[in-house]
Amino acid sequence: MKKLSKRKKRINIAYDNIKIFFDVMRFFKLYNDTEFLKKQLLEMNAFYFQDRKTGKLRSKKSTVLYIILFAFVFVSAASGFAGTAYMLSEALLNTPQTWLYFSLMFIMATGFGILGSVFNTYASLFRAKDNEFLLSMPIPPSKILFVRMSGIFLWSMFFELLVMIPALIMYFVNGTPSFLSVFLFILLTLFNGIFITSAACLLGWLVALVTAKIKNKSIITVLASLAFFGAYFFIASKITDILNMFITDTEAMGNRLKSLAYPIYALGKGTCGHIPSFLLFALFSSVLFGLVYFVISKSIIKIMTSDVQTKKTVYREKPMKSASLSSALLKKELIHFKSSSVYMLNCCLGTVFMPVLSVLSVVYAGKIRDFVSAFLGEYKSLLPLLVAAVTCIATSMNDITAPSVSLEGKNIWILQSMP
Repeated sequence: MKKLSKRKKRINIAYDNIKIFFDVMRFFKLYNDTEFLKKQLLEMNAFYFQDRKTGKLRSKKSTVLYIILFAFVFVSAASGFAGTAYMLSEALLNTPQTWLYFSLMFIMATGFGILGSVFNTYASLFRAKDNEFLLSMPIPPSKILFVRMSGIFLWSMFFELLVMIPALIMYFVNGTPSFLSVFLFILLTLFNGIFITSAACLLGWLVALVTAKIKNKSIITVLASLAFFGAYFFIASKITDILNMFITDTEAMGNRLKSLAYPIYALGKGTCGHIPSFLLFALFSSVLFGLVYFVISKSIIKIMTSDVQTKKTVYREKPMKSASLSSALLKKELIHFKSSSVYMLNCCLGTVFMPVLSVLSVVYAGKIRDFVSAFLGEYKSLLPLLVAAVTCIATSMNDITAPSVSLEGKNIWILQSMP
């Protein structure tokens, strides 16, 4: 009986080892490009099916609601660009400056694509949670980088299509599309997605190089994000005037665009069926992607595995300073607040907007008076109420306390037990 039991144990151990071996072999299929890319796609779409806070799978109803919500956001954003595309198509299509219509729509698609993907680039390329695990596997770092960049390409295409689908629809509504022009339009949309991916990855790489040598990365991220949003909103506020300039003086503005940004001219001209321009932009975007890929691949291991080097301090005995419970708790909350860029951006924008609004109200006092006179008219007495409403809106963007309590999670009892 003892021999049988020992033999049974050996069989079970052998069976377990074989099972582990096949599990490992199945896992190492990630070395295959297709399987690795499939893994990347599953990561990108995981939030539809899984709650990241709890790690549990969502119910079917919750998943369907999330998909419907994102579809609604997609349609809403696309409808906004459809109005711009309609205005430009009426003015530029079926004219000698038809190429300018496509160039302007591709410019908007490029800006929107970079804006939408650049914030995801740094985290997914250089600070993904499984980077070190993948580097420990027999997978070349260049292949890891390529698959990560492929995921960014798909994300960039999503934002680009929000602009280019309405552009194509308005081309059919107000233009005279041919099979060749539509075919080249689709191909150039793909090549422009490669260009957007290259630009976003290059920006993410620069951020990674800077933050690798900085101790407090959160503040730098917040400042960079605010600067980026400031530039975006400034351009967005001027976009109507810029488009009107292109519509009213198409020939002069087209020549200026051609001289300052020839690849954009080639992009629009190629969409109209000009094969040399199509080949030129395709070559430009492909070479740029290759250069960005080559440059990042040379330093990706160093950036992925680098930690900020802090100076070693020698302990020196000093008198200990005691603090009250309230001051100690406040210091703890400030350290927690400074350590998270997401926390600062989402919960402290009011602190930034309040002084900015105060300065702008003094600098642009004349324009504000003209706007109030035109907008309120005989209801000028409501101006104090309007100012109070704007102040309350800006103040409501400061919501640090509630998230602070929520972020304590299971450790909230420690604070509650303090005297």
